[in-house]
Amino acid sequence: MNDTQMLILHLQQYYEAKKQTDENSLAFYQQIKDKDAIDEYNKGCSLLHIAAGNGDIKAVKYLLEQGAKAAVFDSYGGTPLHYLAEENRILVCTEETIEEIAKLLLEARVSTFRKNDQGHCAYHIAAKHANVTLIKVLIKHNVKMTLTNQAGNTALHILAEEAGRNQNAFQYTRDEESRNKLKEKENKYFEAAKLLVEYGLDIDALNGEHKKAYEIAAGYSCGRIAIVLRGEYDECDEELQLKIASKGKFLHQAIKDGDIEAVKALIELGADVNEVYQEPPFSFQTPLAVACMQMQCECVELLLKAKADPNFRTGEEERSALYWMIKYCHYNDNYYKEKRLDRVLKALIDAGLELNAPVDRNQNTAIGCAYSPSVGVTRDFSYGSFSELFVNTYLSLGADGTIKNNQGKTPLMEFVENSYYARENALLGLLEHGVDVSVKDNRSETVLMKAARNRNHVVMVQLVELMSNFGNLDIQAVNEEGKSALDIAAESNNEELLKWMLEKI
Repeated sequence: MNDTQMLILHLQQYYEAKKQTDENSLAFYQQIKDKDAIDEYNKGCSLLHIAAGNGDIKAVKYLLEQGAKAAVFDSYGGTPLHYLAEENRILVCTEETIEEIAKLLLEARVSTFRKNDQGHCAYHIAAKHANVTLIKVLIKHNVKMTLTNQAGNTALHILAEEAGRNQNAFQYTRDEESRNKLKEKENKYFEAAKLLVEYGLDIDALNGEHKKAYEIAAGYSCGRIAIVLRGEYDECDEELQLKIASKGKFLHQAIKDGDIEAVKALIELGADVNEVYQEPPFSFQTPLAVACMQMQCECVELLLKAKADPNFRTGEEERSALYWMIKYCHYNDNYYKEKRLDRVLKALIDAGLELNAPVDRNQNTAIGCAYSPSVGVTRDFSYGSFSELFVNTYLSLGADGTIKNNQGKTPLMEFVENSYYARENALLGLLEHGVDVSVKDNRSETVLMKAARNRNHVVMVQLVELMSNFGNLDIQAVNEEGKSALDIAAESNNEELLKWMLEKI
């Protein structure tokens, strides 16, 4: 290590040992002959980087007066302004000091357009760390802050993300002193957001993930900041507190997050409780559909009280809230213990749910939908499968399990077609409610023919044996192609069921 590098090392160590501004630091800079010398062992930063990063105003002035280059970059493309924007400076310095250093660097033509290797301009870093003082200086100097980083994030997106992380830390921190610091930081993000929005940064800009800054803040439940980033923060607005309580979320998102406070606020603000969302992840879903999928009981009740329509069907597939619940609800064991399904169904029925109305374009009732081919994630819990739990609960409420869909299929037919393991109790749940086992669909096919086609031959014999106790399966009946269940079983190599039928003839 040469003499210059040794002096720079001593300078860095000096800063680390000091916790407040000390004029003695200037002596180190004076000993280094080359004012453009770089620290070869620490990111290739120059003396000006070091002075700016530590908030050492006297050193910055001295270096610039001695002709040190201002347009200088470290090994990662950072300028002295990048270093000033950081929060990790060692010396304790005042806002006035930061402001004065910023002015000196800007007057020395340190570029505000330059990006470091992460694609960050100095103002991106200032936004990240809620460096309000530097932001004010940049605004005062009419600095354009329109560039994005490598991920397409504007300064507002970056601020929203960091404010969100700060919010998360606050939620999970119990130490009072730490919480106070995080709250103070939140206030700085709020002030920084107001400054940048008032300065005219584009609040509608989309980042690489097609998100606006307020959406990021809302995702973290940063209420005040999200409202600022939506351009709706007005202290004269009588609804401001409600807007803050909404956290900048839209109704679907608030429900998905289980944010009851936001849901209540949005309803009070007049949100459309029957709005059909057009974009992922809520495509063609109403708020009630989301609440039913999430099994958010209180949200369901709030929406219905606000006149959400439990029978409303949406999109080309004409899916109701019940459809979304049946197909996509992850009804875990805790929900089962809490009897959330019972509570949700009671609320829907009390609000006028038509028990036997179609829930989709195929005219399936809720029971037919439950046993139609699955489109969601299926999983059995300790209580069994959700579809079976739903059907048993729904039948107990007085639903009709015999209604056909537009193909003439009954729920029993759907059940048999889509059963690939023994589900005797589920089948009995239908049979014991008076389901007709001899009925035919629009192609004149019986439930026995459906069983003959099912690939799980052993299971089908068990189910058919059960069904035979509840009516005539009519082995000799033929479909519109003139084929009987015997013919179909033979074509499907279903020897087990074929043998059973031959024994019954």
